[in-house]
Amino acid sequence: MKKAIVLSLFTLATSVNAAVVVVDTDTSWLTTGSTTTTGPAAGWNTNPAFDTTGWTAAVVSNPDCMGSADCIWFDAVDSATRYSWFRRTFNISGPIVSATFEMGVDDDAEVYLNGVQIVNDKSGASTNLAPFDISSSLVNGNNLIAVFAEDNIPVYGQLHAIAMQLRIETQSQTGNVPEPGSLASLALGVAGVGVAKRRGGKGK
Repeated sequence: MKKAIVLSLFTLATSVNAAVVVVDTDTSWLTTGSTTTTGPAAGWNTNPAFDTTGWTAAVVSNPDCMGSADCIWFDAVDSATRYSWFRRTFNISGPIVSATFEMGVDDDAEVYLNGVQIVNDKSGASTNLAPFDISSSLVNGNNLIAVFAEDNIPVYGQLHAIAMQLRIETQSQTGNVPEPGSLASLALGVAGVGVAKRRGGKGK
Protein backbone atom coordinates (compact mmCIF):
# COMPACT_ATOMS: atom_id res chain seq x y z
CA MET A 1 0.00 0.00 0.00
CA LYS A 2 2.70 2.47 1.05
CA LYS A 3 4.90 1.44 -1.86
CA ALA A 4 2.11 2.25 -4.29
CA ILE A 5 1.72 5.70 -2.74
CA VAL A 6 5.45 6.33 -2.99
CA LEU A 7 5.60 5.41 -6.66
CA SER A 8 2.67 7.68 -7.47
CA LEU A 9 4.77 10.62 -6.28
CA PHE A 10 7.47 9.85 -8.88
CA THR A 11 6.66 12.13 -11.83
CA LEU A 12 8.81 12.76 -14.90
CA ALA A 13 9.78 15.96 -16.69
CA THR A 14 11.48 16.52 -20.04
CA SER A 15 15.10 17.66 -19.73
CA VAL A 16 16.05 20.57 -21.99
CA ASN A 17 19.58 21.11 -23.30
CA ALA A 18 20.90 23.94 -25.42
CA ALA A 19 22.31 23.20 -28.87
CA VAL A 20 24.33 25.76 -30.80
CA VAL A 21 24.40 25.95 -34.60
CA VAL A 22 27.20 28.07 -36.06
CA VAL A 23 27.23 28.93 -39.78
CA ASP A 24 30.55 30.46 -40.86
CA THR A 25 31.67 31.60 -44.28
CA ASP A 26 33.96 28.95 -45.76
CA THR A 27 34.24 26.75 -48.85
CA SER A 28 30.82 25.18 -48.15
CA TRP A 29 29.18 28.36 -49.50
CA LEU A 30 28.23 28.35 -53.18
CA THR A 31 29.05 31.39 -55.28
CA THR A 32 28.95 32.93 -58.71
CA GLY A 33 30.60 36.14 -59.83
CA SER A 34 30.70 38.74 -62.57
CA THR A 35 32.34 41.97 -63.65
CA THR A 36 28.83 43.35 -64.34
CA THR A 37 25.63 43.51 -62.29
CA THR A 38 24.02 40.75 -64.36
CA GLY A 39 23.29 38.24 -61.65
CA PRO A 40 21.57 34.89 -61.13
CA ALA A 41 17.97 34.16 -62.09
CA ALA A 42 15.06 35.05 -59.82
CA GLY A 43 14.82 32.91 -56.72
CA TRP A 44 18.54 32.75 -55.97
CA ASN A 45 17.95 34.57 -52.67
CA THR A 46 14.53 33.14 -51.75
CA ASN A 47 14.36 29.51 -52.82
CA PRO A 48 16.39 26.91 -50.87
CA ALA A 49 15.94 24.50 -53.81
CA PHE A 50 17.17 27.00 -56.42
CA ASP A 51 19.16 25.35 -59.25
CA THR A 52 22.81 26.20 -58.55
CA THR A 53 24.21 24.46 -61.61
CA GLY A 54 27.31 26.42 -62.61
CA TRP A 55 27.89 27.82 -59.13
CA THR A 56 31.20 26.93 -57.49
CA ALA A 57 32.63 26.65 -53.99
CA ALA A 58 33.67 29.98 -52.50
CA VAL A 59 37.38 30.77 -52.51
CA VAL A 60 38.94 31.46 -49.11
CA SER A 61 41.35 34.40 -49.22
CA ASN A 62 42.01 34.64 -45.47
CA PRO A 63 41.12 31.76 -43.11
CA ASP A 64 39.56 32.64 -39.74
CA CYS A 65 39.62 36.35 -40.53
CA MET A 66 36.59 37.00 -38.28
CA GLY A 67 36.76 34.52 -35.45
CA SER A 68 36.10 31.09 -36.97
CA ALA A 69 34.65 32.61 -40.17
CA ASP A 70 36.79 32.74 -43.31
CA CYS A 71 37.08 35.68 -45.68
CA ILE A 72 35.67 34.50 -49.02
CA TRP A 73 34.94 35.73 -52.56
CA PHE A 74 34.04 34.24 -55.91
CA ASP A 75 37.74 34.09 -56.78
CA ALA A 76 41.05 35.66 -55.73
CA VAL A 77 41.05 38.60 -53.34
CA ASP A 78 42.61 40.88 -55.96
CA SER A 79 40.69 39.69 -59.04
CA ALA A 80 38.68 41.86 -61.42
CA THR A 81 35.43 40.22 -60.22
CA ARG A 82 33.58 43.17 -58.78
CA TYR A 83 30.29 41.39 -57.98
CA SER A 84 29.74 38.09 -56.17
CA TRP A 85 26.62 36.19 -55.13
CA PHE A 86 26.66 33.63 -52.32
CA ARG A 87 24.26 31.00 -50.95
CA ARG A 88 24.23 28.58 -48.04
CA THR A 89 21.45 26.37 -46.67
CA PHE A 90 21.40 25.04 -43.12
CA ASN A 91 19.01 23.15 -40.85
CA ILE A 92 17.54 24.12 -37.50
CA SER A 93 15.85 21.63 -35.20
CA GLY A 94 14.13 22.68 -31.99
CA PRO A 95 12.75 25.94 -30.57
CA ILE A 96 15.05 28.92 -31.15
CA VAL A 97 16.39 30.50 -27.96
CA SER A 98 18.58 33.16 -29.59
CA ALA A 99 20.14 33.90 -32.97
CA THR A 100 22.61 36.53 -34.14
CA PHE A 101 24.33 37.56 -37.36
CA GLU A 102 27.57 39.49 -37.81
CA MET A 103 29.50 40.49 -40.91
CA GLY A 104 32.57 42.18 -42.27
CA VAL A 105 32.61 43.12 -45.98
CA ASP A 106 34.83 44.97 -48.40
CA ASP A 107 32.87 46.83 -49.62
CA ASP A 108 29.03 46.52 -49.89
CA ALA A 109 26.50 43.74 -49.31
CA GLU A 110 22.84 42.83 -49.37
CA VAL A 111 22.02 39.87 -47.14
CA TYR A 112 18.81 37.84 -47.28
CA LEU A 113 17.66 35.27 -44.75
CA ASN A 114 14.83 33.08 -46.03
CA GLY A 115 13.99 35.81 -48.52
CA VAL A 116 13.91 38.59 -45.91
CA GLN A 117 16.54 41.29 -46.36
CA ILE A 118 18.44 41.69 -43.09
CA VAL A 119 21.36 43.82 -44.37
CA ASN A 120 21.39 46.56 -47.00
CA ASP A 121 24.88 48.05 -46.88
CA LYS A 122 25.64 50.49 -49.68
CA SER A 123 28.25 52.64 -47.94
CA GLY A 124 30.79 52.19 -50.73
CA ALA A 125 33.50 51.33 -48.20
CA SER A 126 34.43 48.37 -46.02
CA THR A 127 31.92 47.72 -43.23
CA ASN A 128 31.85 45.71 -40.02
CA LEU A 129 28.49 44.89 -38.47
CA ALA A 130 28.32 43.87 -34.82
CA PRO A 131 26.12 40.85 -33.97
CA PHE A 132 22.38 41.60 -34.14
CA ASP A 133 19.26 39.53 -33.60
CA ILE A 134 17.87 37.51 -36.54
CA SER A 135 15.64 35.03 -34.68
CA SER A 136 12.41 36.32 -36.26
CA SER A 137 13.69 35.49 -39.77
CA LEU A 138 14.58 31.86 -39.02
CA VAL A 139 12.37 28.79 -39.37
CA ASN A 140 12.51 25.26 -38.05
CA GLY A 141 13.87 22.98 -40.78
CA ASN A 142 15.74 24.17 -43.86
CA ASN A 143 16.96 27.79 -43.98
CA LEU A 144 18.67 29.83 -46.69
CA ILE A 145 21.10 32.72 -46.35
CA ALA A 146 21.92 34.51 -49.61
CA VAL A 147 24.26 37.44 -50.22
CA PHE A 148 25.05 39.89 -53.00
CA ALA A 149 28.42 41.56 -52.44
CA GLU A 150 30.15 44.35 -54.36
CA ASP A 151 33.72 45.62 -54.34
CA ASN A 152 34.07 49.36 -54.98
CA ILE A 153 36.91 48.82 -57.46
CA PRO A 154 36.71 52.28 -59.09
CA VAL A 155 37.54 53.95 -55.77
CA TYR A 156 39.60 51.42 -53.80
CA GLY A 157 40.96 49.06 -56.44
CA GLN A 158 40.75 45.29 -56.70
CA LEU A 159 40.67 44.13 -53.08
CA HIS A 160 37.58 42.32 -51.84
CA ALA A 161 36.30 39.83 -49.28
CA ILE A 162 33.33 39.05 -47.06
CA ALA A 163 33.09 37.17 -43.77
CA MET A 164 29.88 36.26 -41.94
CA GLN A 165 28.74 34.23 -38.97
CA LEU A 166 25.30 33.10 -37.85
CA ARG A 167 25.12 31.79 -34.29
CA ILE A 168 21.87 30.06 -33.35
CA GLU A 169 20.99 28.53 -29.98
CA THR A 170 18.10 26.07 -29.86
CA GLN A 171 16.46 23.93 -27.21
CA SER A 172 16.77 20.19 -27.62
CA GLN A 173 14.71 17.68 -25.64
CA THR A 174 16.89 14.80 -24.51
CA GLY A 175 14.56 12.52 -22.55
CA ASN A 176 12.74 12.25 -19.25
CA VAL A 177 14.23 12.84 -15.84
CA PRO A 178 12.55 12.98 -12.41
CA GLU A 179 11.55 16.43 -11.26
CA PRO A 180 13.48 17.59 -8.17
CA GLY A 181 10.29 17.84 -6.12
CA SER A 182 9.36 14.31 -7.09
CA LEU A 183 12.75 13.02 -5.98
CA ALA A 184 12.30 14.68 -2.60
CA SER A 185 8.83 13.18 -2.25
CA LEU A 186 10.20 9.80 -3.26
CA ALA A 187 12.94 10.00 -0.63
CA LEU A 188 10.44 10.92 2.07
CA GLY A 189 8.17 8.11 1.00
CA VAL A 190 10.94 5.56 1.13
CA ALA A 191 11.89 6.78 4.57
CA GLY A 192 8.27 6.43 5.64
CA VAL A 193 8.18 2.84 4.42
CA GLY A 194 11.34 2.09 6.41
CA VAL A 195 9.83 3.56 9.56
CA ALA A 196 6.60 1.63 9.03
CA LYS A 197 8.54 -1.62 8.62
CA ARG A 198 10.55 -1.02 11.79
CA ARG A 199 7.43 -0.21 13.74
CA GLY A 200 5.73 -3.28 12.37
CA GLY A 201 8.70 -5.41 13.39
CA LYS A 202 8.61 -4.14 17.00
CA GLY A 203 4.95 -4.98 17.26
CA LYS A 204 5.55 -8.68 16.48
